[in-house]
Amino acid sequence: MIRRRLARSASCAVALVALLPLAAAAQPAPTPVAESRTLLLVDAAPTPQALEREARFFEELALAVDGVSVQRVDLGGDFGFLPLTEQLVRILPAAAERGAAAAVWIRESGAGRVLLHLVVLSEARELVRAVELDPGQGTESGLALAARELIREAHALNLGPATPAAVASPAAPPAAPVAAICPATEPPPSERPEWGLATLAVVNGGVAAYEGPSIQYGVALGVEWQPVDGLFTRLSFSGKAGPRDELGDGVVTGWGMELGLAAGYGWRLGPIALGPFLGLAGSRTALDVALGTGERRSYSWWGFRAALGLDLRVPLGRCAALVAEGAIGGLPSRSTFVRTSDGSEFLSTPYVDWSASLGAVVLLDGGK
Repeated sequence: MIRRRLARSASCAVALVALLPLAAAAQPAPTPVAESRTLLLVDAAPTPQALEREARFFEELALAVDGVSVQRVDLGGDFGFLPLTEQLVRILPAAAERGAAAAVWIRESGAGRVLLHLVVLSEARELVRAVELDPGQGTESGLALAARELIREAHALNLGPATPAAVASPAAPPAAPVAAICPATEPPPSERPEWGLATLAVVNGGVAAYEGPSIQYGVALGVEWQPVDGLFTRLSFSGKAGPRDELGDGVVTGWGMELGLAAGYGWRLGPIALGPFLGLAGSRTALDVALGTGERRSYSWWGFRAALGLDLRVPLGRCAALVAEGAIGGLPSRSTFVRTSDGSEFLSTPYVDWSASLGAVVLLDGGK
């Protein structure tokens, strides 16, 4: 009897030991994290004020990720304006040299908001968090704590278990969604904003083969399409005043409307883009000539011009840019309005003219 009970107990123990590995295998495996303990902080500050904030953020980040080596690296002043693929081209050699597993940087996006960027280098994956700025003290401390939690969520570095104090810290600013009109970061090509609105102040005048006043000035409103970075096509409508000037003992006044189409490409030169564009425009112009004798003459005509110029763009964030353009154009026909009895011309349109514009283009996300 006793031997039979001992044999039964031994067989149960053997079965229990055999089941232990199966039970362990049934437990969910922990999410893997990077073994590296090095984090790159990329300098992406475009202004001295932003550079000072970056320096304070570096100090706070080193405290927030205690046990991790935070190393600052300068990858060029235009780093923050590059698409993710080009940013990775610059980050990877620096990360390999230092054995880093992730890179982080901050960028101001206006409206009291800072964008916190984190790239997990092993996956070439970028995460972005919009952080509202606290006008009081502790802004950089809050950014550092937000960075710590973003690193933990991405499993980019082994930071150890989260502490209640770090999670519930009142200094950490709340995360906010990115504004719909402007994507927070350079999106994939399939999700990149393509359509935008343009507002430009315009002025034009004669260069050669004309008589009398020729300068017009006004405002242009347009829609711009950017299928790829650097390439643009813009359809615009402008209203202009002028030319206006004294002509002998008379006065010339005028106005015009113009429908224009422009297309060009700009190459990036650091943070700016510069390149050529071709413009075509059809216009309707009216002139009123009041002669000293009391006689009044009115003229109106349709015109067509082509122009070749340069387009300069200075980014104002991820999806807005300051635009300055200058062009030289020509008209296929020339009109004469006032001629004296001896054949001298007092007023005629130019064969060659110049134009300049200054304004802004803001891209929309199109609901993507």
